[in-house]
Amino acid sequence: RKAREVAEQIAVDTELSHCAIQVMAAEELHNAFPFAHELAMRVDDPVKAFKKSVKVFEESVERKGIQFIRGMLTGIDERDNTLAGECIQIALNSESLKNQMVNIYTAVKMSDERLKEIVQSLQVGTVAAADCVFLSYGRGLENLCTESILLLVNELVNNHGAEGSWTSLEIVSMYQHSRSDLDKPLAEWI
Repeated sequence: RKAREVAEQIAVDTELSHCAIQVMAAEELHNAFPFAHELAMRVDDPVKAFKKSVKVFEESVERKGIQFIRGMLTGIDERDNTLAGECIQIALNSESLKNQMVNIYTAVKMSDERLKEIVQSLQVGTVAAADCVFLSYGRGLENLCTESILLLVNELVNNHGAEGSWTSLEIVSMYQHSRSDLDKPLAEWI
């Protein structure tokens, strides 16, 4: 609560926002996520703030500030998912974040379009098959249609060996967890 309160006060001042990002995006801190989330919700230019956060993360030696990056992205996504799409592209183009793509995608609300991007990333090898299971945790995929889930699990099963098969079953299990009925196409797939 206090982190959000402080972020709200800092967000109105561009220079203070810049300083906060400069310090926090490189560190592993308690409450970095809620602070960054609130900051992203309130700064004048959230994409510019995200770019700055990524730059600071890239320049840091230990790259511990992933929770700050995730918080920024979550706040931007809640504010405007089109802007969040721009920020995802910034993250995808970052050499320092290339191994953090699942962290990036779990920071935003999953959509059919975003899931297609993940499938493309699986196909080119920028996302590992086993990491895709994290997308389904916390009901991360529950708002998607069965056809989208099938697109992901078919890619995993058909092109990523035993690891892809196991991951697919876990994803389907988590997707089905909050549902009382099993869609016929999903039942046939299983």
